[in-house]
Amino acid sequence: MHAVKLAAMSMRLGEIDAAIAGGATSFSTEPILVRGLRFEGYRLGDVKMEDPLLALGYKDFNPVAVDTDNVANEYGISRQEQDEWALRSHINYGNAWKAGKFKDEIMTLTIPQKKGEPKVLDIDEQYRPDTSMERLSKLAAVYGTRAITAGNAPGMNDGATAILVMRRHKAEELGLECLATIVTQVSIAINANRMPEGPGYAIQRILQKADIGLDDIAVMEINEAFAAVPLVSTKMLAKEDNKRLKEIRDKTNINGSAIAIGHPNTASGARIIMNLMYELRRRGGGYALGAICGGLAQADATIIKVE
Repeated sequence: MHAVKLAAMSMRLGEIDAAIAGGATSFSTEPILVRGLRFEGYRLGDVKMEDPLLALGYKDFNPVAVDTDNVANEYGISRQEQDEWALRSHINYGNAWKAGKFKDEIMTLTIPQKKGEPKVLDIDEQYRPDTSMERLSKLAAVYGTRAITAGNAPGMNDGATAILVMRRHKAEELGLECLATIVTQVSIAINANRMPEGPGYAIQRILQKADIGLDDIAVMEINEAFAAVPLVSTKMLAKEDNKRLKEIRDKTNINGSAIAIGHPNTASGARIIMNLMYELRRRGGGYALGAICGGLAQADATIIKVE
């Protein structure tokens, strides 16, 4: 998402007319770390190797799952509520995929196999159509948390997203149709152990910046880095009004999010913008809002519109 913002900023500065923005992540090829090898060196003894994916550890900080669990507990969000949101994500994604909603967004990949026919990848592999509350409830919590499990968090996925961003006059000059317009974007950072609140604060900031209300937003996605993230952030936005909370959640992650789609970190923000853009076009226009958190409590938010 920030890559899209940097592209838009460069255009506003008059430096460029077009850019491709997005990202790619390959958790399956994440390197193992050996600290101190370059300058300290080793003579005798064992060398300690670290897996940076274990607990999604950031050196000298808690695993993000632990921080997320603590914040969710403060907001009174239960394990059951997180599992229910995870199930909702799979159901919404499955319904959207069956309705053909992702056909304009997903690039089908043909993967050769050592034996047999090539595998055709035309649906996000994270999606689990057989997910149920019974199955989710049987999963053990991770890293000593109260409620964070492999079921109410996304997988460690490989993936990529790219969006072509262009000044309107350049698109018209090239005869290209503008699919959506970036209204405004924000980037924030809060206390490093408060990650689930990040999108909530970013949404508050961007609505103020755009001078529009949440009621003006037709559809919204808050990335499911954990189920607790949209649950906490929407609770922040509702300000203890349960009716308002339901209204906000009803238009949030309507086609699923990272729990069902997957979360290749550096690709997810641009994917959110793309998903929202096509959803607005199906609806005939309006405003959409996407928000995503970062590991040490950064967050970005974007508002787009379709005429």
